[in-house]
Amino acid sequence: MSPLTPEDFAVPSIPEIGDRRKDKIHLAAGRAIHQWEYVEQHLGSLFGILLGTVIPMGALRVYGATTGFSVRQQMLMQAAEVLFHYNANDDLHTEFLRIVKRIGDPASGRRNDIAHGLVIREHRHDRMHYFLVPSYHSARKRDFDSTPAYQYTSKEIEDFRNKYRLLSGDIHRLGVAISDWRATWPKKRREQ
Repeated sequence: MSPLTPEDFAVPSIPEIGDRRKDKIHLAAGRAIHQWEYVEQHLGSLFGILLGTVIPMGALRVYGATTGFSVRQQMLMQAAEVLFHYNANDDLHTEFLRIVKRIGDPASGRRNDIAHGLVIREHRHDRMHYFLVPSYHSARKRDFDSTPAYQYTSKEIEDFRNKYRLLSGDIHRLGVAISDWRATWPKKRREQ
């Protein structure tokens, strides 16, 4: 399978047919949010690896003490900049930027869509159709005539859940690669 790209987390086109039951969307949303927590867990571990911490729980607690993905992402970016400034590794730095910045931004955006959306129903001539849409008070996710920026069914949400699973694996593998790379450094350099 080819690596994830930012386009994998683009807002999909609005589906014509909704789910028959709203609980199907609720279940898919819960699964997606749960899978996102694995992404965050691996990012917290990556933060500790970037810092070269001996006590990973401390780094995880610092990572988790901040609110909002953008703040945690900035913490990761700063830790990586220092590490790669003093210890150049273009391949790992490029992979870090691809995963944490280029993919992290749209992936967290879809997480926010799912976490802050609400399930609505549309009564049509054939049946009820259920969709997850932005709240009506969301000025950034609705235009002036209240048209939603996104409208998901359980299918789109499950697709994002699967991509979060792949993303968490990519983050884990990146952390292992950075750990393995650091292990090749002379002992004195590792302790700095």
